[in-house]
Amino acid sequence: MVSGRARRQRHRRSAVWRLNPAGRLPISFPRTIGQIPVYYNRRRGGQKHYVGGNNEPLYPFGHGFSYTNFRYDSLRLESAEIGADDSVGVTFNVTNTGDRSGDEVVQLYVNDVFSSVARPEKELRHFKRIHLEPGETAALEFTLTPRDLRVLGRDLKWIVEPGTFRVLIGTSSSNIVLTGEFEVK
Repeated sequence: MVSGRARRQRHRRSAVWRLNPAGRLPISFPRTIGQIPVYYNRRRGGQKHYVGGNNEPLYPFGHGFSYTNFRYDSLRLESAEIGADDSVGVTFNVTNTGDRSGDEVVQLYVNDVFSSVARPEKELRHFKRIHLEPGETAALEFTLTPRDLRVLGRDLKWIVEPGTFRVLIGTSSSNIVLTGEFEVK
């Protein structure tokens, strides 16, 4: 016969496994102390490797844990070319391929391939938390506006420079699973 205390403990343990964490880190955690500072939106160039290791953080910005798996696919950009005052729609699918329901925090980063001023390698522009049951697929849509693409120019005025922009979709700043490009004319 099982005591009331043992039954409560077993119930608490089984309740924990029914939950599925979905929090994301708001900062990057360095792998070693010599790696500080480490952050996801660092400027291009500079030192690529640290002494005795690489420059990847132990836990990157946006990192999270889940007991289920998600698949990203079917990235579509509304247009391959836009004007400096136009917006572009980004759509893709996210599918829960695991055996339990869970939340996913989808993150959209933008990379300006060439800029007249130093810009980060990638900049978080949109994110969205979605809840999916096992086998369920969600079609997500984000709109990149001129505000998402602009840069503070050398004359200290906001401008959208012509050129190639990359759209990076992922589960964290280091785990990019979908990429696409479009041109600003």
